[in-house]
Amino acid sequence: MIGNIVKKYWPFILVDIKMSRRIILLFEMIFWPLLSLASLGIFTLFMKSNVYVKLFLFTGAIGWSTIHFCQHAIGRGFLSEVWHDSMKQTFSSPITLKNFVIGHWLFGIIGSVIGFTVMSTLALVFFNFNLFSLGVFIPAILLLAVMCSLIIGITSLSLVLLFGMRVDFIVWSLTDMVVFISGVYYSIAVFPPPVQFISHLFPVVYVFEGMRAVLMGVSAWRIFANGFIIAGIWIIFGMYVISKIEKYAKRTGFYERYG
Repeated sequence: MIGNIVKKYWPFILVDIKMSRRIILLFEMIFWPLLSLASLGIFTLFMKSNVYVKLFLFTGAIGWSTIHFCQHAIGRGFLSEVWHDSMKQTFSSPITLKNFVIGHWLFGIIGSVIGFTVMSTLALVFFNFNLFSLGVFIPAILLLAVMCSLIIGITSLSLVLLFGMRVDFIVWSLTDMVVFISGVYYSIAVFPPPVQFISHLFPVVYVFEGMRAVLMGVSAWRIFANGFIIAGIWIIFGMYVISKIEKYAKRTGFYERYG
């Protein structure tokens, strides 16, 4: 069983590892998130170390970078196939779109865990913000975060396959839409009740609500349970959708146009 899993997904992980040798990808994994962390850290100093501001900004910066990198691993892997005119070659093999997405997602998880660890360490050293105090909740937070990444990645790829490369910007811009609705840097309590209801349909909300609840000493088990349930529903639905989208892409010649 393990051998079959490795056979399915290792080629995509290997491609991402080779791509990660490029300086630009190291910037994406480490430099830009750290620059964001430093900027927000200095801002909290400007705000006279307001604990509440620091809580929202640092959990937002570190948590979102974790989601963002993992999702970009999927989007970057897909667009790389387009840029190198290898779509037809890749998907004429027994590889399915599900294999492709999960393979790049697994590499994204590795990068996200590394980024989370590095940023949390630097936040502790330079700004006295201890995200490691989340303790046993850290694995749950990371798991829910990368599940959210998978959902965003599936959504963006499905839209590109459905509407073509004229909407390829969605691979990068969809995350900005998620930031707005999910309370990454602020509480969604600022939204009107109908918008709050919509926000709670997206599992990203529960990543940040859960992190902040734990750090404020509030029970977060129910928050994470709800997050995992909603994320699980999204992923099951998303896998069903991409299986249908894949057939549509083959029928309309998407792979041939970019192969």
